[in-house]
Amino acid sequence: MDQKGTRCLKSQNGTRASDEGMDGEGKASYNEGNSGEYEDVLQEGLSAESSWDGKEGKNENQGTPTNYDPVVESIFKLQAAKEALEREVEKLKEIAKEDILVNFSCQDGTEASNFTSIGLHQGPSIAQTLQFSTDLETELEVLYRQKIEAEVEVLLSKAAAVDQITLLEEQKALASEQAKIANKLGSAQEKAVMLKDEAEKVETYCENMVATAYDSLRLQKHVYKHAFCLFSQLILLVIFVGLFLFRLSILHGDDEVVPT
Repeated sequence: MDQKGTRCLKSQNGTRASDEGMDGEGKASYNEGNSGEYEDVLQEGLSAESSWDGKEGKNENQGTPTNYDPVVESIFKLQAAKEALEREVEKLKEIAKEDILVNFSCQDGTEASNFTSIGLHQGPSIAQTLQFSTDLETELEVLYRQKIEAEVEVLLSKAAAVDQITLLEEQKALASEQAKIANKLGSAQEKAVMLKDEAEKVETYCENMVATAYDSLRLQKHVYKHAFCLFSQLILLVIFVGLFLFRLSILHGDDEVVPT
């Protein structure tokens, strides 16, 4: 009985040592697999981010279309990143489940109890992996939310700047139009003053012409009056001279007829 007990103890110690070796090897292989998965996740995230950045650069180089909305594009990017991260978390969960099932199927009843202890030892690493994935997802959501907020602020500032520039241009155009109107008004006032001066000159000239015509008519009337008087006097003088000569001729004829 003692020999059998010692053999059982030795066999149990050997199995425990082998189980501990397998435990260490399982932990190392699992940690290596998890580190490889972490590297794959990080590489995929970096490649996705670089592809997004490349697309953004191409879009910026090719020019923004008329129906392009950066906010909608950022929301699509965030949704795609969340879906990719959820797929990676599901892959990690499936890998952890597959490792547990394979190790559980390869060991016997004695090793099953040891595997339970191994699973308990490896449980914190799986929990840390899930916590890391959750933290990474939360951090990505925060970063993309901050990115969206920054893009929205940039768009709002650009819109405000465009509105301010448009308002300044409109004010500048209005000021130039007011200056043109003021210049036109000044030139119109100058023309009005010139026309007023010309009208005054024309009015003065017309008044002078009327006065001159009135003076000429009055002078003409005086001339006609004096001419008529002179002509009347000449006629009377001619009549008087004719009568005088006729009288003289009569008197001279009487003197010649009387005999001596």
